[in-house]
Amino acid sequence: IFSGVNVFPNPVNGLATVNVDLVEGGDILVNISNSLGQVLASQKRNNAAAGANRLDIDFSSFASGVYYVNVSMGTQNTVVKVIK
Repeated sequence: IFSGVNVFPNPVNGLATVNVDLVEGGDILVNISNSLGQVLASQKRNNAAAGANRLDIDFSSFASGVYYVNVSMGTQNTVVKVIK
């Protein structure tokens, strides 16, 4: 389902862009979690089109550390590690 997922800039200080390339369209869910697995932020895009999709996530209120951006669509997911 995903032909590519990346987050930039990484390391991030404020706003990060999550680029999701989809083979087919559908609903995208992006969860930001800490190293304990606690979900700190969530963003959903309904009816995302096939191809490139961009979501902006604000990390400015998060403490310095390691975070995980989990992008899921249906039963498929991928995780990208992000440093702040």
